[in-house]
Amino acid sequence: MKLSVIIPTYNSEKTIERTIQSITTQAQYFSDFEVICVDDGSMDHTWEILKKIAATNHLLAIYRQENKKQAAARNNGLKHASGDYVMFADADDYWSTDVFENILPSMNKKLTIFGIRKVYENKQIDEVVSGIRDSQTKPELIENYLTKNYEMDVGVWNKIFSKSVIDKNNLHFSNGNFFEDSLFVLNYLMMIQPSDINYIEKSLYILNKHTNTTTSSFSESINSRAENYYCEVEEIISELGLPKDKAQMVLQGLKSRLVIHISHHYILHYDQWTPKWQHRYIAKNISMRALMANNLLGVKYKVALLMLDYCPRVYRNSYLRYKPEV
Repeated sequence: MKLSVIIPTYNSEKTIERTIQSITTQAQYFSDFEVICVDDGSMDHTWEILKKIAATNHLLAIYRQENKKQAAARNNGLKHASGDYVMFADADDYWSTDVFENILPSMNKKLTIFGIRKVYENKQIDEVVSGIRDSQTKPELIENYLTKNYEMDVGVWNKIFSKSVIDKNNLHFSNGNFFEDSLFVLNYLMMIQPSDINYIEKSLYILNKHTNTTTSSFSESINSRAENYYCEVEEIISELGLPKDKAQMVLQGLKSRLVIHISHHYILHYDQWTPKWQHRYIAKNISMRALMANNLLGVKYKVALLMLDYCPRVYRNSYLRYKPEV
């Protein structure tokens, strides 16, 4: 039973050594694993650091590609993975010291999900109870995944995937680095049953929210990527055979969260953002009346959308100041 841990890197010279060390030092508990780093055309000293570590650590395999973004780097890592199981990590995060101690007894299922610790500038938040844990059927599993939208559920870095499930179903990362984690996990869940999942309610993955790198400039393509993601999910929902009204509420909730996400992108990076633009954007994409009647959408999302629609300037100023988790 071998495990492959895939880490995409891009300009990660300040954090990659710690990330790799947090994983490889756990070889004292389990040694049959490999760490695969795929450098996505870094412009700093990341590649030199990787070569230096690989020269003295047999657990590390390194590959380099032209800059094609994180999704492509993960796919490249999957091509080289020789393990029976696959895990992912991001280059600015790290593992708890007891990951292998906790996960080894669980590596007999098609999917294992463990908790995360989200580290912000001035606080830490542990998220250890999955929103899909109590799902009994495939439709219920997918519905809970899409409507509860817990970060520990949609990320790939706190999970153990079966390589055979990935290979058999030709699963890969796509969608141009927009919600690619969410889409990969969703497609994976479609290939298994709720009984195939094991849960570990401990925060074993440390997610550095204050160092994570995201888009730092305006990209109008975010709209088409959001539409692609929505269409992919819509197709999956149609395969589940949910009642029409339930399917509509699930998709409406997804659309609402996408609207919030894209609004944040425009607030941060679009110089021509105005309250009038914000109001028109919401009116074009969602019905506020139907949204308020949707009991599958969380209160925080409804409040966020109401504020964006009726008090956009207040919302913008608050978001720029605090950047709340929405």
